[in-house]
Amino acid sequence: MTDAERTTTTILICAACFAAALLLFHYIPDDAYIGFRYARNAARGAGLVFNEGERVEGYTNFLWVAILSSAARAGLPIVETARALSLLFSAGTIAAAAAAAGACARGPGGGAWPGPRRAALSTAAILCASTPLAAWALSGTEIPLYAFLLTCAILLLVSSRPPAAVFAVLALLALTRPDGAVFYPLAAALLLRRGERPAAVARAGLLVGVALAGPWLAWKLSYYGGIVPNTFYAKTGPAGLMLRNGIAYTAGFAAWHAWGPAAAVIACGRRPGALSVPLAFILVHWAAVTATGGDWMPLYRLLAPTIPAAAIITGTFAGAGCPHRGRRLATAAVLTALFAGLAAAPGAAARGNLRRERVIVGAFAQVGRTLGAVLPAGTVIACGSTGAIGYYSGLPIVDILGLTEPAIARGGTIVSRQPGHLKSLGRHVLDRGPDLILLGNIQIHRGAR
Repeated sequence: MTDAERTTTTILICAACFAAALLLFHYIPDDAYIGFRYARNAARGAGLVFNEGERVEGYTNFLWVAILSSAARAGLPIVETARALSLLFSAGTIAAAAAAAGACARGPGGGAWPGPRRAALSTAAILCASTPLAAWALSGTEIPLYAFLLTCAILLLVSSRPPAAVFAVLALLALTRPDGAVFYPLAAALLLRRGERPAAVARAGLLVGVALAGPWLAWKLSYYGGIVPNTFYAKTGPAGLMLRNGIAYTAGFAAWHAWGPAAAVIACGRRPGALSVPLAFILVHWAAVTATGGDWMPLYRLLAPTIPAAAIITGTFAGAGCPHRGRRLATAAVLTALFAGLAAAPGAAARGNLRRERVIVGAFAQVGRTLGAVLPAGTVIACGSTGAIGYYSGLPIVDILGLTEPAIARGGTIVSRQPGHLKSLGRHVLDRGPDLILLGNIQIHRGAR
């Protein structure tokens, strides 16, 4: 079999694996519909708001909401467009990660690692088998866009691209999710380590940051009255609780995905160089998510964007194969199959959770449609799961968990230890005078009633 035939066969196998994973593990989380509602309201001219007339930043994915709002203005359906774009960015992530692995295999000086093509194909195979990647690839959330931009930043760094290009991608990353800003100083450090002049790095970072993030921050200050989103306050609790939740979350992810950093230790120990870039991104991202308390969604939504970085490392390591020329291809195939199996493994444990989430979100959507059809316009609903109910009902919503309620986000009582569901304030919910309260399993008060 020729090299071209091997490449074509590998790509077809990868595509088939990814399609099967998409079929089994896809879902849309309820939180995605919060962004959809903001995008729809903006497209209709009501502003970037959840409830008309209430300027509250109850989202953390500005660039994604802006993209969907533009699509809605063009007449495209929001949910279907969001899912299609999620899939497109996921495919782009696989391609960018494969290209980054090829660049790592070549090494900064050329020839540091053998087999750039094998490294690229191994990385693509590992990512196509990844069940977390597949779960978020049709989610309609900003996670695929975030993973794509993060992977592109790694690709630009290992390919020795100019600092301005690296900072531009990372500025867009911060607009996608504010926590993306943690990679800005990391990129500066890696650029300096690469040998770039400090003055050039500082100038590029400052100019790009001011040009891309400056107008956004100024607009937020003018429109919402602050630059910190309301969601930050809603999801933040006592430091000890946040740290415990964050450690548990990251440790659970590491139990499935520590093979990436482990391979990095082996690989970078033997041949330090470009592979230290994705490793640095992994460690910084894990530290940031740990500090901010983690998340509750299945298959580790907040840490999933580091899976391509781990695949770059393991794919490069697998693609190197055996030092013996005659056994190199077979060794690479075995290592790739091993890492692909490990990438697919989390889906076995999470498939039941995903199935339940699909049923629950589908039920919320049906509740929203029904309430929107039978209740008068302007009927105020208070509930904890505000996404699909809010999007499909189109009615004013009081968020019991405070994502769009500053009084709860800033002054609520800690009623739960679940990440993202920490606070509520029963008296405020009642003071808002809702016509209907959907409690579900959401606790809105702790202590004496």
